[in-house]
Order: sequence, then C-alpha cells, then structure tokens
Amino acid sequence: MPAGMQSKGENINHCNGIRIRILGSGNVKLKLLGLPDDNNVQVVYSLPDLNLNTLNQNREPLKKANFKSQRMQLEIKTTEINEFWKINRLVIFAKPIYINFPS
Repeated sequence: MPAGMQSKGENINHCNGIRIRILGSGNVKLKLLGLPDDNNVQVVYSLPDLNLNTLNQNREPLKKANFKSQRMQLEIKTTEINEFWKINRLVIFAKPIYINFPS
C-alpha cells in the first residue's frame, strides 16, 4: 500500500456485507454499531438474523449491509438460554470512502 494511503483509523468507511462461518444452535442476532452522532445517539444497523438450526453448513452465508461510519463494531449475540455459537471464520467487506469529513 502506498505511504499516502495508509489508514490512521480516521477514514469514513463503508461496510457492504459480512460473511460468517458459524456453528451452534439457536438464532444469532447481528448488528453493526457506529459512533454516536452529535446528539449522543448511537447509529445501529441491524442485519437479518441467522437461524443456526436450519443453516446449511456447506456454505458461508453472506449478510448484506449498507453502513457508513468512521468506526464500526459488530455485535453478535443470542437471546435465549442454552443457545450457543462458535465462529470459525468472519469476513467483513468494507472499504474507505472518505479520508476525512467533508467541510
């Protein structure tokens, strides 16, 4: 990567999908969380749930997203007792779209 293109963590990024190889039972809820805005409200993008009981383990599901933020956090959780999951592989499709905020 050229020296001028190295990230210092301040770029505005676009996430357009998540591919996940996950094993377990129950429903898995996926959310992308961004930084709080000017009113201290956190930006949340909910992805479709994964039902691990009916998931075909021969392929990795792709969950599409359309999320722009300076920083992103992926939240993965179950909501019921005795549900579990184990992640073997996680790929987040993201790219920088701006190097700083527009003036």
